Amino acid sequence: MVNPGDVYSYNATPGYVPGYVPGYINGTNFRFLIFREDCFNEFKRLNFFYQDCISITISKILGYGIILGALLVKIPQVFNIMKAKSADGLLLSMFYLEILMYMISGSYNKHLGSPFSTYGENFALLAQNIIIVFFAWKYSDHTSTSSKLLLSVGMTSMFLYLIWDNELPEYLWTSLMNLQFVMIIMSRVPQIKQNFETKSTGHLSIITFVMNAVGNMARLFTLMKETTDSMSMTTAIISFVLNMTLVVQILMLWKSTNEANLKNANKSKVKSE
Repeated sequence: MVNPGDVYSYNATPGYVPGYVPGYINGTNFRFLIFREDCFNEFKRLNFFYQDCISITISKILGYGIILGALLVKIPQVFNIMKAKSADGLLLSMFYLEILMYMISGSYNKHLGSPFSTYGENFALLAQNIIIVFFAWKYSDHTSTSSKLLLSVGMTSMFLYLIWDNELPEYLWTSLMNLQFVMIIMSRVPQIKQNFETKSTGHLSIITFVMNAVGNMARLFTLMKETTDSMSMTTAIISFVLNMTLVVQILMLWKSTNEANLKNANKSKVKSE
């Protein structure tokens, strides 16, 4: 990835894709994962304004902070489903597409040998999305057993192939990354459309989407500071806009959503009796 300095050179590893992969400075080391070597030495001398040391250090701290935050970002959504014992209002296709996005993005950056601080959240979010899908399947009968099996085997096989890849052509990696723009839109727009049509956001968690939006902005800062990757920056901006749209929807439809959830809960109670 790009680190601050006077001269940048592009990664010449097998994962290099011309025009897309950000560069880095050969031989740059970081102390305690966040302090660039020259910055660490200057900080010890209490010289805190040496070159761009403050901004790159903040970027590194944010990068690891995003990963730590990502470990919790979907937990409110999991709790909502478990508490209600229902996945009403959740469009599962959104979570399926997110699983694909996180698999591709995380595996691609691993393939490039990028710093873990710039992509580690993908694996944390991937694991939580799998948990959400598991509980959604558990509390809903809308997905057949054969579909569950096909999706599970297909996605697991794809992930294992991508994460341990040695032979995947570079043009295919580039194509997969380009598909992320479509996946981001398709993972959010149908859910936004459904919310408008039903006048309810079901059991979507506002905490999860606020944290997603904050994470998007923080990641945009780290990308602008440490990379020349305009595609990933654009991805972060699009994700922020769509996540904030869902946040606004949840707030606007709060009253009608609570009424709909209460009505569905009463229906379920009557059926169980």
